[in-house]
Amino acid sequence: MTPRFASRGRQRGAFAVAFALMAITLFGFIGLAVDAGRLFIAKTELQNAADACALAAAGALTAASSTPNGVQARVAENYGITAGTRNKIGMQQTAVTIRANSTDVTFSTNGLAGPWLRRAVAAVSENSITHVQCRVHDTAVQPILMRVLNALTAGSVGAKTARAVAVASLAPSVAATCPIPIAVCIKTPPVPCNAPTCFPSVGYKIGEWAVGITSAGSGSTGSYGFIDYPDSASQCSDPPCISAAFLNSGNCPATISSHVSSRPGQISSVDCEFNSRFGVKKSSCTAGKADLTGFQYYSNSGPPSPWPMNTSAFADYLVKQQSKTPADDTRLKNPWASDATANAAGDPQRRLVTAPVVFCDDKASQYVPGDPYLFQSSKPSVAIKDWACLLLLNPSTSPSEDVYMEFRGLASNASSAWPCAQWGLAGGGSSGGSGGPRVPALVQ
Repeated sequence: MTPRFASRGRQRGAFAVAFALMAITLFGFIGLAVDAGRLFIAKTELQNAADACALAAAGALTAASSTPNGVQARVAENYGITAGTRNKIGMQQTAVTIRANSTDVTFSTNGLAGPWLRRAVAAVSENSITHVQCRVHDTAVQPILMRVLNALTAGSVGAKTARAVAVASLAPSVAATCPIPIAVCIKTPPVPCNAPTCFPSVGYKIGEWAVGITSAGSGSTGSYGFIDYPDSASQCSDPPCISAAFLNSGNCPATISSHVSSRPGQISSVDCEFNSRFGVKKSSCTAGKADLTGFQYYSNSGPPSPWPMNTSAFADYLVKQQSKTPADDTRLKNPWASDATANAAGDPQRRLVTAPVVFCDDKASQYVPGDPYLFQSSKPSVAIKDWACLLLLNPSTSPSEDVYMEFRGLASNASSAWPCAQWGLAGGGSSGGSGGPRVPALVQ
């Protein structure tokens, strides 16, 4: 072979080596890009789970001294685990694991500064809990490049771990987006009426009952009544719309600047939708989302096994939620019946609702002469003064049956005994009527 042809052979050999090196490098970069994308997806999946866990758990935060010891922390942890584990990881193939009473869900009574306490420890001071933290991880993230290198080099580089953390608390919302079509009437406050268990601006103590019947205008003889939201985006002003508000989320949206007006006439179609929140139905009713418990509370004059009037049923309600207790059929009038299946698959806040607070008449000591009030004969448009958090106590199974609601505080007030953590965008005012109900908000 002449020197010229030998040189060409050596050049071809050098090119082959260079190509092999470049190919390995190129495949390495491709592997890194794929692995980076996989890790990004894993992190996103975990963060979604952590966010859902923290937001759901924050929805159960409260400052209720009347809550049985350990209930608040347990309820919050259960909410967080339930929401978080509905998410999947590993390219949406594997359910997230969130352990109870562990460092996966922890609580702080001192804001972001901590310390972060497990549920069993936090339960001791649970009435002061302000923040909840969720930690989730995936220990089986196997990079593709590592698999290739292991195969080529007989290595044993193991799977990697990805982690995500989220912290949430409650903050006033921009608007009470989905209040029910019932207004609570402002009344003269009892004596004494001292914070934080009593609210002079509306005249109610925490645990006090509001009473009325499921017919329009009942607030004229009771402490609440059915209403329209004539200037809200929902334009809810007819019986089907009011029924749909009970069946669904409420009247969405309504702000503190919205007005309401009394709903004239009987609303005979509202019972089915109202009662669906208890998991109570009859054959002609459309199924709706129920609360986790339908167990009902009546006054001393109600059906058998009454609950003392104006005695808070909230603590017992939380216990019944834990066991998903359906309504007591012996206390329902025919043809109404409980639906345990609906409660088992229920939503924990179908009976914890937000309602506007208004002047229904001119009798309350807080009334300003000349202001329109709800039950004037002219049916004026009345300004919303604040938002109340209520616990629905019993279904309506008779046209003349009293329906009770327990006052749990002002929804926007940080010291309310059980904030109506429902729907809305965080960013409202901090107190009074400047913001809507406190809603879960991510803070870290």
